[in-house]
Amino acid sequence: MPATDQFIIESGIDEMKHKLEALFSSQDRPTALFAGNDRVFLKVVEFLKEKGLKVGRDVELIVFDNIPFAHLSETPISFIVQPAAEMGQKAAELLFDQINKSEREPEEFVFSSRMV
Repeated sequence: MPATDQFIIESGIDEMKHKLEALFSSQDRPTALFAGNDRVFLKVVEFLKEKGLKVGRDVELIVFDNIPFAHLSETPISFIVQPAAEMGQKAAELLFDQINKSEREPEEFVFSSRMV
């Protein structure tokens, strides 16, 4: 499925509801949403509830983040889970290396994620 700018919302959390209103009032209304983090997830769920839309019935939802309270959702939601502890440990290692003025070649670190 091609990604088009029409379906990509880039905004602060405060403007999210307005952008979702515009998206859902268009003729080519989305059938699925992808929330990039937990704050966006909360705003999307709030919007859907206000509109009387149900996840799993009216729209599908996938969230990219580790959300500890996701089990409270009425409908099961798919999440892409990141290895947050491993990422934090690597970030701390890199920070300590910088503090200790250790010379390092630039590296790229890729952490695998999984769908739940």
